[in-house]
Amino acid sequence: MGVAVPSSFVSIGDLVSVRNALQIMYDTQNKVTGAFAESGPPLSQLGSDTYHMWSMIGTYNYYLYTSDLAFLQMNWPSYLLAMNFVIGKINPTLGLFNETGLRDWARQSTGGISTEANMILVQTLKTGSALATWLNNATLARTWTNLAASLTTNINAKLWDAPFNAYKDNITDTP
Repeated sequence: MGVAVPSSFVSIGDLVSVRNALQIMYDTQNKVTGAFAESGPPLSQLGSDTYHMWSMIGTYNYYLYTSDLAFLQMNWPSYLLAMNFVIGKINPTLGLFNETGLRDWARQSTGGISTEANMILVQTLKTGSALATWLNNATLARTWTNLAASLTTNINAKLWDAPFNAYKDNITDTP
């Protein structure tokens, strides 16, 4: 959704397939936990926090390019449930996202406090804040903006490896 939505918009200007793909994610969402499947049918794999967040970012991108307010309003309660799902995985002691949905693309070692998942959550919160603003919910927009800022501070404090001038893959100290 991070690549497909902008690519579809720029290349063919038709986002009906994106809308349909996102709607499948909302229609098949776990209504108890808020989790999205990693993919739609026929595969319908479950268990990826990162793909979950990319569906949320895809919602932002779709709305950004289409202004399809009916789509956004119809799915907003499910979007809120999806956001609560990922926010609930923030470790209160570390202030960082703890990835428990381990299905991620082509990575051998995923999960726990990883830089990748935390940075995707920052983008999810920022794009969610924009959606909340467009829906005239300034309080929610501020809450998510502040959480994104706090998460960014914690990422920089706990996942930046100054001697290497780069982010670590995860919170563990690996050689």
